[in-house]
Amino acid sequence: MYSYFREIFSGSRLRTKFMLFFIIFASVPILALGGVSLYLIDISHRQDVSNLEEQLIDQKIEEIGKFFTETLGALELLVSTDKLYIESSEQVFLLDWLILGNKVFEEVSLINLRGQETEKRVKAEIESEAELFDVSRLPKFASLQAGKNYIGDIKNTISGPLVTLATPVKNRNGAIMSYLSAEVNLFQLIKSIESSKLGSSGYLALLDKDGSLISRKGFKFALIGFDLSSALRVKHILSGGVFSGLAGRDRYESFLTGAPVVGAGKQVRDIGWAIIAEWPISDADAIIKDIRNQVVTLTIISIMAVFISAPFFALRLLKPIHELEKGTAKIEEGNFEYRVNI
Repeated sequence: MYSYFREIFSGSRLRTKFMLFFIIFASVPILALGGVSLYLIDISHRQDVSNLEEQLIDQKIEEIGKFFTETLGALELLVSTDKLYIESSEQVFLLDWLILGNKVFEEVSLINLRGQETEKRVKAEIESEAELFDVSRLPKFASLQAGKNYIGDIKNTISGPLVTLATPVKNRNGAIMSYLSAEVNLFQLIKSIESSKLGSSGYLALLDKDGSLISRKGFKFALIGFDLSSALRVKHILSGGVFSGLAGRDRYESFLTGAPVVGAGKQVRDIGWAIIAEWPISDADAIIKDIRNQVVTLTIISIMAVFISAPFFALRLLKPIHELEKGTAKIEEGNFEYRVNI
């Protein structure tokens, strides 16, 4: 290689100038095109990664919303009567029908307008009489008295993660007769979140409204209930903010696995939960690395071709000049019949 370049640049100064001009004139556009291509490929790839993360998050938010809409819908009963109370026998029938007909219900209870449980059914103890409690001082009763449906905090139990849902029971005139409360098992919902994947190793993390971890599949260091509320990204999402995976700050070291990831996140409206998608950079950028290497390789090959062809280009351009120089020398020697053929 050294001898090649030495031969190239050991000719006349004019030849060297022609070669340098050709190399610069041909190499600069190749380098510029390669650089622009790499930049556009990187921008396009980041947008694709962001779109995939946001699509998966939106899909799961819709799934969570549908789950709670359908579950609350099963509780929002309209009893066909003008009475302002439910008979004892009707309460038993109603609760048996609910707990047997809805696999996600672990416990259902009726609460009177004073906050006293009047009837209860527990799936694990369907044949026995469940203990009744005064719930008048609990947050769910305050929410029900204010005319709002209640969605409680997640509790981790032997049966799985449970959440309390409560709603009024109305007669056909729209008057509130009682309140209906249920302990709802979230196992299938969380299993659906945990089974979601991005590429070969990307995952979703689900957090409750207090910033505690609900799902943990694939996490090395985090346990269910692990408090992440102090993390700036979690605070941002729980306050209604969004991050999309596009910005440079969305590439960070995961607080769940410790690995560099591309992250995106949104809040589940009305429930207050947060969903975070994290995709390890080593996996997310695996395809783009191959494309980058191909562009770089092609650019290097093109520049090498320019260097190799430069001497031939210079010789071709300088050939007429050499012919003129030769003719001039012949004439100086007195050979006036010599003809220059260009």
